Amino acid sequence: MSAAVTTPTPTTGYFVDAVNGNDATGNVSTGAPYATIQAAVTAAPTSAVVTVRAGTYNEGVTLKNGQQLLGVASGNRPVVTGPIVLGDGN
Repeated sequence: MSAAVTTPTPTTGYFVDAVNGNDATGNVSTGAPYATIQAAVTAAPTSAVVTVRAGTYNEGVTLKNGQQLLGVASGNRPVVTGPIVLGDGN
């Protein structure tokens, strides 16, 4: 299952990068990316946008209410191999 994504490139916020990210050092204040989507989602508040760079993410993700995933890539899109559960449980 894959979700449709859009491609604007924000300059601040919660970022995920499968290659260069690190869940231990990911930080919204410094712009350091997380390695996994779930780590960024867990750190982000409700209604936040989590920007996911191209790559394969072998995980499932459970979003908080109002959170959004935004795929950013030039030609390639992020691939999430597990389920994405919305904050309302659907």
